[in-house]
Amino acid sequence: MLLVASALFFGAALSLRHDVFVLIPGSLLTAVAAFAFSFTGGDSFGVALLVTTVAVAALQSGYLAGVTIFRRDVDDVKPDASIVHTYGGVNVVYLNRRWLAKTR
Repeated sequence: MLLVASALFFGAALSLRHDVFVLIPGSLLTAVAAFAFSFTGGDSFGVALLVTTVAVAALQSGYLAGVTIFRRDVDDVKPDASIVHTYGGVNVVYLNRRWLAKTR
């Protein structure tokens, strides 16, 4: 139960700062850790596999809940025009940390 709760909160925390592709290494790390702790704790292979599956599903459910609850609308993001770089004669304006717009 503690593993599921911590995976839910960890998934929600990941959703605040990262995009969905962070779930690939996050799921792999969660699977390895859950399987190792369950198998070394004396559980059988089937139980360890079930615990691993539930932990990865909880991580992904927490990410989905975090995105749903704490999502930011695109309209709420104001461009920060002070961050402008020039690459090869093209001005690049960073709207926020993830998005950029090319202007001439």
